[in-house]
Amino acid sequence: MWALLLGVVLGLQPDPSHLPSHIAFGSCFGQFGVRNEQVWTSIRSQRPDLFIWTGDVAYTDVFTPFFSRYATPEEWQSKLNETKVDPGYMALRAESMVIGTWDDHDSGLDDGDRTNPHLDLAKQLFLEFIDEPVPSPRRSHPGIYTSYTFGSGSHTVKVILLDVRTFRDPWTYTEWNYAGDSLGPEQWQWLEAELHLPGSITLVISGTVHPGLQVFVEDKYGVVDRWHPASAVRLASLLSTIPGAVVLSGDVHQAEMLHFPCAGKTVREVTSSGLTHSVQSQWGVVGKLYNYLLIPLSWNESPRHLVKNFGTIEVVWEKDPLVTISLRNDQGEVLFREVFRLSESLQSAKNAILCEKSAKERFLRHLIGSIVLISPILLYAAAGLVYLRKFSHSY
Repeated sequence: MWALLLGVVLGLQPDPSHLPSHIAFGSCFGQFGVRNEQVWTSIRSQRPDLFIWTGDVAYTDVFTPFFSRYATPEEWQSKLNETKVDPGYMALRAESMVIGTWDDHDSGLDDGDRTNPHLDLAKQLFLEFIDEPVPSPRRSHPGIYTSYTFGSGSHTVKVILLDVRTFRDPWTYTEWNYAGDSLGPEQWQWLEAELHLPGSITLVISGTVHPGLQVFVEDKYGVVDRWHPASAVRLASLLSTIPGAVVLSGDVHQAEMLHFPCAGKTVREVTSSGLTHSVQSQWGVVGKLYNYLLIPLSWNESPRHLVKNFGTIEVVWEKDPLVTISLRNDQGEVLFREVFRLSESLQSAKNAILCEKSAKERFLRHLIGSIVLISPILLYAAAGLVYLRKFSHSY
């Protein structure tokens, strides 16, 4: 009884000796004060050993009809506390290890970057939210990136939590934005060192940048807040040599699985967002039309699901571990599932164009694809206008 009460207050702390077999992950909780007790019930029903936040644990910035602003320290703390004392989340913290990283809204401002003047305050409040121990190195170095290794020997899960806000260059369109950097030199050096000692399964957590940090979304036009193309390719190149590597991302209020081709291999990215709101719940049919008609599915392994959702990873720790990655709606029902053996995780890519072509070549390739995609719609609209004009002249 006392252990349960202590777990509710302090949360179940990460235990490196415990090898997780059931992992859950998700992002985007509580925009405009929305809650969703059902999603925590569904997550808990999967009995996860480990839950991973992939960003936007709370929407700390303050929205007005025409712009968003930084919160006051009191507002900031209050919004993080609203998530932390949510009854469903408290119950999960008492039963499962919880770790995570931030994204734009919990680091202070929509689409924020290294120019955010409140990053020190944001870091302090976020690490308090995630119950980071006081002596943790995460509190002493710039940014909030860190890693955990669970298990030992030949069966380990390595979780690499990236920080895509503290060192992120502001977005520009100069030279196809190829010169910009999403992680910064210090974090890249740390990441490359971490990847020299991968786990049996290596999960790279990228708090996302709209509409994807997601990492591999250069084909989505009109998007300012995303990984810089050079950084996305650099990450893919690193991960293309590591069996069992999966990128987990959020931010976009939808769920999908991407297979990104690089150096002849497939790099997986699994996006789950959001826990309390989604494209469908926010935008209805307009969101569906935009997502299904105007955003290419260049790297999609799964359909694009626009409902409230979370993700799960289940591992059967055999000699050749069996991995099941699932995207689930907030009722816990499976939207999409991929199953593979770790020995098969570095699949040959169907199309290895990404890491071998320049940014301009890749952009033009996607632009041509989008023109082909929307041409029938434009032609149909033009024919309709011609018909209406002709019809109106008959009276």
